Amino acid sequence: MIMAGWDERVANAAELPASARFRVFVEVVAATEELWIVESEDYVLTLDDGQERELLPVWPTEASARAGIDESEWEEGFRPARRTWQQWVEQTTPNLISAKVLVGVFPNGQRGCLLVGPLEVVNAVESWMSEGVLTSTDLSRIRMQSHL
Repeated sequence: MIMAGWDERVANAAELPASARFRVFVEVVAATEELWIVESEDYVLTLDDGQERELLPVWPTEASARAGIDESEWEEGFRPARRTWQQWVEQTTPNLISAKVLVGVFPNGQRGCLLVGPLEVVNAVESWMSEGVLTSTDLSRIRMQSHL
């Protein structure tokens, strides 16, 4: 469940640089133990990064995921879908790894985001959960993608 204040903090972070949004994403997911993807009745929304790599966009709150859905996706029936941290770690991460799908963390309005491997997301969030920090070493292992 979202704690008071997260939606406002996330909304204020929406246009920050991708690395700053990644930090907010990690902090919020660690605190709430949930994250958001976008799906329809039949499909999970994935994007192509322009270099023929498929990625799954993820957001820290329902409101931020809702803001990330464009009009054509709404018309196709895509809506925010909650994933608990346990579901992400136990089910989604192994599926993404086997399908070679990357994660686009907290895309902004232009769909700019950090493009990371599924295990990098797990490691960053679990580091925050246990240590309360995200180190520069954690960030140095993450590849920047300024826009899709």
